[in-house]
Amino acid sequence: MRKTVLFVAALLLITGLFAFRGIKIVEKTAKKHAAFLIVSDVHVDTREKSSKYSGDTGMDLWHAFLQKMDEILSGPDAPSFIVYTGDLPAHYKCNGPCYLAPADRTEHNADIYAALTGLDSIANKHHKPLFYAPGNNDALAGNYYSFADEARQTPLSLIHASPYFYPKKDIDGAVPGMIANPEPTMGYYAACPEKNLRLIVLNTVIFNKAFTAADHTDPKTDGEKEMKWLAQQLEEAAAGHQQVYLAMHIPPGMDIVHSRPMWTAGAKDGSDNWQNEPREPLQIKHSSHTIWAHPYG
Repeated sequence: MRKTVLFVAALLLITGLFAFRGIKIVEKTAKKHAAFLIVSDVHVDTREKSSKYSGDTGMDLWHAFLQKMDEILSGPDAPSFIVYTGDLPAHYKCNGPCYLAPADRTEHNADIYAALTGLDSIANKHHKPLFYAPGNNDALAGNYYSFADEARQTPLSLIHASPYFYPKKDIDGAVPGMIANPEPTMGYYAACPEKNLRLIVLNTVIFNKAFTAADHTDPKTDGEKEMKWLAQQLEEAAAGHQQVYLAMHIPPGMDIVHSRPMWTAGAKDGSDNWQNEPREPLQIKHSSHTIWAHPYG
């Protein structure tokens, strides 16, 4: 999502690294979990040495951000893990479809690589699990395209991740570790950052009206599959008395700029509005007892 004012971006990057704790919603006896660090929308521009007003993150601000992140993770009350909720690279100019042909992705991929390796290096240094959620700017094929491109490659194909980077392919049952990764090219998964806590990471870009599938899949079918998987994960968490952190880039709700729902990709109920579908499991059935935090981009 577009960050239009550099001052706001600077506040987010330098002083606005958020550490969340489990927040009790209803029950007075619920257990608190350790703090975690949430980072989002860094929009790294590797071609800019200095950050400019109303621009993306140049190398000066990026290095200052990594230094600040290093300081936070070095402190006495350091967060236990990190959640990154999407949008890695700088924006690029496009009119109409924002598709990037494979031959035109050099700069875009360089920005993605710089952001991923920078975040991963800090996580690896401090032995902190880093959980990544896809943003609309992150796809190799371009803005609002599918997590996998025509060759079934994803942003994670660009890096050799450390042992602390998530998602992982192996479901090991460890703590921290992976719980489920049913569709690695779709970008959604579940992990266990610590005991009795389930982090569910969604790819919500697919639910946005601007989404286009570069990988020749069907968005409606894939969206339905992800929703069914989400419901299953919430049921399993409730049955296991686990608390849930639900991470995503694009949240449900209204886009106040364009006066339309954020999720508008064709739900099964015929409303053309995906956010009607998770309303019961997210807002009524599970939220008061299971979902403790909802970080998004």
